Amino acid sequence: MGEGSEANPAEHGVWNGYAELCLYLEDQDAYEKACHRLLAHFGGPTTNPQVCERVGRACLLGVIPPADTSRAAELIELAVNTDLPPAQAWARSYFLVAQGLARYRLNDFDGAIKLNRRRLTESPRSVAAPCPCHGS
Repeated sequence: MGEGSEANPAEHGVWNGYAELCLYLEDQDAYEKACHRLLAHFGGPTTNPQVCERVGRACLLGVIPPADTSRAAELIELAVNTDLPPAQAWARSYFLVAQGLARYRLNDFDGAIKLNRRRLTESPRSVAAPCPCHGS
C-alpha cells in the first residue's frame, strides 16, 4: 500500500478506492493485501452501513481468499439489514447490488440471479441505478 495507508489510518476515506485501484492495475497480490487490511480494519468495529458496503464491495470485485470473501459478504449483509434514515435511503440500492455480488462470490449463483431478478421486477430503478448502463 501507499505511504498514507501504511500508517493504518482510521478514516475510511483514506482507504476508499485503493483496493479497486490495485485490481484495476492487475496487481492481485496488492489487491488481496488491501482487502485483508480493509477487512481487518473496518470488518468488525464499524457499524456504518455505507462503510460496510464500500469495504465489502471492494473486496468482492476480485478474487480473494474464502475467509475474506465470507467476511466481506457479512459486511454487505450488515449494510442491507440496517435501517437507514430517510436522508440516506438512496444508498440502499447500492447495498442491494452489492448483496447480489456477495451471493455470486459465495457461489450462490441461483440466489444471486433470483435476488436481482426479484429486485429488478419490484423496483427497476432502485436496482439498476448503480449499475453501468449500456447504450447511454
